[in-house]
Amino acid sequence: MNKKRLLLFFVFLPFFIGGCASDKSNFYILSPVTQMMPQEFKHTILIAPVSIPSMTDRSQLVTRLNGNQVKIDDLNLWAAPLKAEIARIVAENLMATLDHAQVITPGTLPDEGEPYYRIHINLMRFEAVLGERAILDAMWSIQHNEKGFISSGKTTAEEIFTDTNYEGLISAYNSLLARLSEDIITQGFLAP
Repeated sequence: MNKKRLLLFFVFLPFFIGGCASDKSNFYILSPVTQMMPQEFKHTILIAPVSIPSMTDRSQLVTRLNGNQVKIDDLNLWAAPLKAEIARIVAENLMATLDHAQVITPGTLPDEGEPYYRIHINLMRFEAVLGERAILDAMWSIQHNEKGFISSGKTTAEEIFTDTNYEGLISAYNSLLARLSEDIITQGFLAP
């Protein structure tokens, strides 16, 4: 009888160990990337709340598997809400390029008075296929404090990456947000 119990114990032990073991979660943040020369700009800019597709508006990283199937990864997560991360990165990219500008995000207050400009960003696509490409499709506009909307544009960009891990994906997303920031600066603030 004891031999049977012992045998059953060793047969089912791997299942108990596997069932009790928990996988480790990984948390990711975006990083600013700037490639432009600094430009003189002495105004306060507010990045308005960013709009993103509901498919990606979650704590888990979402990747496309094929045309109509996505993977929602419960172990690879954004460390902060994605909308806030995108606003923060665009703000940091703008501050690195627009010298002397104060760029703030929702929930922060300017040093003085009302922001002189507001940037509205609507991401229609912000998605990727691991090991292939990341895509950004965004509409943006710049609103002047007194003159209303003064500029708008569309940024469509694709970043090819061969890494099949999430670090490669995050790097591709950083590059896409750098292009969005660059378009806002060159087509919005610095356009003739």
